[in-house]
This record gives sequence, structure tokens and C-alpha cells, in this order.
Amino acid sequence: ALIDGPSSGVRRCVCNFKDMQLTKFKINIRVGQRTKNIGKAYDDAEINKKWGETELAKRLARKKLV
Repeated sequence: ALIDGPSSGVRRCVCNFKDMQLTKFKINIRVGQRTKNIGKAYDDAEINKKWGETELAKRLARKKLV
């Protein structure tokens, strides 16, 4: 998979699906989109807000506090 993390600072790269944990969040983008446009779509979809509300995100945040 080609991944790009506009808000987390992850640069565009290739990653194996077995090394990822997929979520239900999806952004519809066209082929060949630049990081800037992906970041805008990411922000418009409020992915960070939706992710923060998931149980997995809350569990990971608790682990970091300990």
C-alpha cells in the first residue's frame, strides 16, 4: 500500500498490509494526488477527531500516560 501521513509527519512510502492495522476511516482521493491535497482531504474529513474517539486511540493514549 502507498501510505501518506499528512498530519503525523509520515512521508509517502510503500508499506506492507501485514505491517498495518487498518481502520474504518476512508478518504476518497484520485490517483496521483499530491501530499498537500491529501492533507486537505484528511483535514476536511476530520480523521484526527474521529480517530481520537475510537477505543483503540483511547487505549493507546492511556498506555502512553503510564
